[in-house]
Amino acid sequence: SAASVPPRHSVPSDVNELKTLICDGVNQSGKGAATKGTTFRFDCKEQELRVSVDGKVQGAVGSPALSKAFGDVYLDDDCVSPPLKESCLENCCMP
Repeated sequence: SAASVPPRHSVPSDVNELKTLICDGVNQSGKGAATKGTTFRFDCKEQELRVSVDGKVQGAVGSPALSKAFGDVYLDDDCVSPPLKESCLENCCMP
């Protein structure tokens, strides 16, 4: 996911902070790597992007533009997973 953000967001320091939060979370999990079963949660808030790894909040990047760009990774016309986008729209946005 973090690798798909730079084309959508042009502030390298924000992307680096996101990567650091992800890596720190994986390192703190004691696994040494993101293995099968590792859970990542990204909360796209209006003013920030919050990162959790295996249920533990790692922190947030205070960038509204980064939060939007991260959401766009999954929801814009060039999303990384069209079936996921379709499922989100069908199950979360339709009455």
